[in-house]
Amino acid sequence: MLFRSNGIFLEESVLSELRPGSDRINRVHVSVDAGDAETYALVRGGDWRRLERNLRWTSGERKRGRFESFVLLFVYRRENFRSMPAFARLGAELGADAVHFSPVQSWERAHLDYERTAVHLATHPEHSEFAEIREKVIRCEGVTLS
Repeated sequence: MLFRSNGIFLEESVLSELRPGSDRINRVHVSVDAGDAETYALVRGGDWRRLERNLRWTSGERKRGRFESFVLLFVYRRENFRSMPAFARLGAELGADAVHFSPVQSWERAHLDYERTAVHLATHPEHSEFAEIREKVIRCEGVTLS
């Protein structure tokens, strides 16, 4: 069973409370959207230290065979694209099976100015900087770019 999480409550004590259902989890996908504490605070407003601790725990559980796969996810946009290389390095350091990058999508509930934030669009003023970073990240082993 695939478990998707933002990683904040992805820890042994929480999974223990969710037994027996949590015993069926064999794949873990964690959406982080940042490669460092500063970017994480900006885009998620969360506790980077707690997230990092939980990612390390999940990585350890993957290495011990509890999970069949451990994947990190990153939705890139204007506010976070500069931390893509750090995110790729984090994935490698953690031994993630894959690191997936995908562009921000335009949808009403997101409450964002899509044209301002969609740095992957060729018309965006910061697109050339994004393209340079994207090319560096693509060359990293285990990275998938949507």
